[in-house]
Amino acid sequence: MKTIISLLRGINVSGQNKIRMPEMKGLSESLGLVHVETYIQSGNVVFDCEEQDLAKLARIIEAGIARSFRLSVRVLLRYKDRFQEILSSNPFVNQRNEDPERLHVTFLSEAPTVLALRDLPSSVGDPLWGRCCFPERHRDNVVAQNAPRNDITERRNGFSTKDDCGRNNWKESGAGKEDEFLVHDREIYLFCPNGYGRTKFSNTFFERRLNVSATTRNWKTVNALFEMANQR
Repeated sequence: MKTIISLLRGINVSGQNKIRMPEMKGLSESLGLVHVETYIQSGNVVFDCEEQDLAKLARIIEAGIARSFRLSVRVLLRYKDRFQEILSSNPFVNQRNEDPERLHVTFLSEAPTVLALRDLPSSVGDPLWGRCCFPERHRDNVVAQNAPRNDITERRNGFSTKDDCGRNNWKESGAGKEDEFLVHDREIYLFCPNGYGRTKFSNTFFERRLNVSATTRNWKTVNALFEMANQR
């Protein structure tokens, strides 16, 4: 069996899309998931399962939620090992030592396409801006279209220190008070110095720009979920 972390999109403490976590635990167990634990009300479930096809498993859980609660909720799944990678690779921690209270991770339902990533703001002059680190499987296309290879292959802890057009935004961004993001495969690292409640880099922003589903957790929750999974 594998330990899996489930993240529900848009589950609230009250109001619309309210699912009590004891009820979510019961549903999960009825679907054959074992050692089920939940964490706070925002829709986080840790469990063990023999099913290795995460896309298929997500559809099963989504269908169960629809039957039991009459809600259409996206379910994003990650293996425990992936959470460990996320925690060890956050550039805002490793390279900048930013305040953990200002850090978040946006989880995506799938890796964005190259074209969608190129549509994201990536220069300091843009009203909204961030940085993109393209997945390795996309890198050759990015190199061919945007820059010579030696302009984007300087890497540190798995992340490019220059953006994919050769501009060194990473260093320029360190002194400012702007919100920043860095896309890596199916996760987006967020630094929100003024709080996540004020950022324009919301789930909806990324969903519209990247054509995927997205759900965000603060750095404390990401750590807590990994600890729950790692204690098994």
